[in-house]
Amino acid sequence: MRSPHIIPNRYWGVPGTSNAESVSNRVMKLSLVLICAGLAMWAAQPGSHRAFLDHPVNGAANVAQLNSLQGPEPSVAFSLVSGWNFVFVVELKMLRPAGGCRAELVPLCAYTARADVTRILKGADHRTPIAIDEFPIPALLPHLNTGQSWGWDSVMERQAGKKYLIASTQERDFRSMVVSPDFIFEIGDHEDLPGDVELILKCRALSIAEQVHAIAAAIMSGTESRSFFLAAYIDVLWKFESDIDIETLSQALKSAAGGALSDDAKYFVLSGLAPAHHMPNDAQKRLWSLFVTLTARYLVEEETKTGVAPGVRSVIADEFVPAILGTSSGQAELRAALEALMVFPKWRLTDAEKARARNWMAILQAR
Repeated sequence: MRSPHIIPNRYWGVPGTSNAESVSNRVMKLSLVLICAGLAMWAAQPGSHRAFLDHPVNGAANVAQLNSLQGPEPSVAFSLVSGWNFVFVVELKMLRPAGGCRAELVPLCAYTARADVTRILKGADHRTPIAIDEFPIPALLPHLNTGQSWGWDSVMERQAGKKYLIASTQERDFRSMVVSPDFIFEIGDHEDLPGDVELILKCRALSIAEQVHAIAAAIMSGTESRSFFLAAYIDVLWKFESDIDIETLSQALKSAAGGALSDDAKYFVLSGLAPAHHMPNDAQKRLWSLFVTLTARYLVEEETKTGVAPGVRSVIADEFVPAILGTSSGQAELRAALEALMVFPKWRLTDAEKARARNWMAILQAR
């Protein structure tokens, strides 16, 4: 759903697995979460239909069926968090490993913790911070770390000062929701996941066109990185291709400053755009062109997390570049996109990024 400083488990990956596997696990986890949370599109006008979503296990959240919308100018809003009654941010204030935990296993151990609820996004009008006295955090269960568990036992980066987004589908007291969360997401050091959730909630009152402009403005804001939540939201917006200003959102993604999207968000955006090649209408052709352009950019752009190998660039090279090169014009399109990056005035490459672009062009030239 993220970060500069990310340890190898940042994607909820099992220790010892590759990041390519871990990214897919994280995508599957969010997809399943969104199903359970009731990811849906809500009609702002009475009589509009709700669209139902399907989530393939190897890709980002994807609309399987879009019911037709009634009215000449349907005003449709939706929320990725519509099924959650409470959404808030919690910060761990103290962590103490359980007795008997060997030093080399401390990251996997059970803990006693204290925490503060620092920000409430939905569900209660309550002053913060709300102190949560000592409570147990169970030991990490790596074998559940593939989307089947969303509690503390699935959180791999545990440390005092770290913040997490917690969501609950039931009305409970804050202590109960912190101790036994229905859903929990780690918040990256420079990732505005809470802001993205808050924006999605606000968008429920907006038309599709207004939602597009709100999302584009957030991407272009140049503050913290947008999260995988916003990327999944964008994936749903593409399905309204006949009703939205595709160009506005496309330009925001292409023109945003480096680091505007977290590594998870980049993966989600590309996962949502990849199927466009198999859809022949004009709007989908534009989305395919955007897919190639963003693939080129994310292949050379600095990653928002460090210290992890392989990172998201390697995952993109393994998963999305073959999809492009497998088309009749893919090699020429990808090379043209890389060449365009070198002279793109709104997004200047660093020396390291230029070197990666030249390396990729050389690889394509040699094929």
